[in-house]
Amino acid sequence: MPVYSPLCLSLGTANAYLVPAQTGYVLIDTGDPGLTFLLFRALQRHQISPREIKLIILTHIHFDHIGGLWQVQAASGAPVMVHEIEAADLAAGRVIIPAGTYPITRRLSRLGQWIAGFCRFPGYRAEHLVRGAEQALHEFGLVGRIVHTPGHSPGSTSIILDNGDAFVSDLCPNTWYNRRFLHSHFPPYADDVAAVFRSWARLLDSPARMLYPGHGPAYRVEELREDKAWREQQKARR
Repeated sequence: MPVYSPLCLSLGTANAYLVPAQTGYVLIDTGDPGLTFLLFRALQRHQISPREIKLIILTHIHFDHIGGLWQVQAASGAPVMVHEIEAADLAAGRVIIPAGTYPITRRLSRLGQWIAGFCRFPGYRAEHLVRGAEQALHEFGLVGRIVHTPGHSPGSTSIILDNGDAFVSDLCPNTWYNRRFLHSHFPPYADDVAAVFRSWARLLDSPARMLYPGHGPAYRVEELREDKAWREQQKARR
């Protein structure tokens, strides 16, 4: 059965999204390593051939978002798009761990960075590089653009469609931990905190209405607007 709206694929700890395009589908991220069978199972359930995937967009190159890249690309033959800032690390197969933004995630990040020093994944040279602040996606059958939204990582991107759907990856997650303990969509890991807020502002100034995060369920942009306003009030009181 064809998919007419974004299909969220829970692939381990992270989400991937299958987005209908004019001549097939665009896949946004590929999930955790070793769980690609879940993606193929979802495609089979919806009677979609991997060959109908016409483009794979990597919002950033952390392992939980690119783990299935090689299997999906081999099955689909689809070209890969990533921001130029992270293209060299993808080609070299480097495992990148972001900095933590809370006490516990700072400790976890340091441990992860130490472990990452002993790890590599097969490199991949992306066919399409996002250069600069944004790029239209019309040639790939999507009415919208891919926007540079750094903060979580230097080359993080968001896909913002003209219909209001925005795929924001780890810029503003919606995990149970965020909701229950942090009461915020601020990412627990980010290399540049100031850049996160600038990217939030850019997102809020865009046509985005529904946010599809890399972790957790989709939510309305008003939640992020309220979150940002609350943080600005707290900062002003200090």
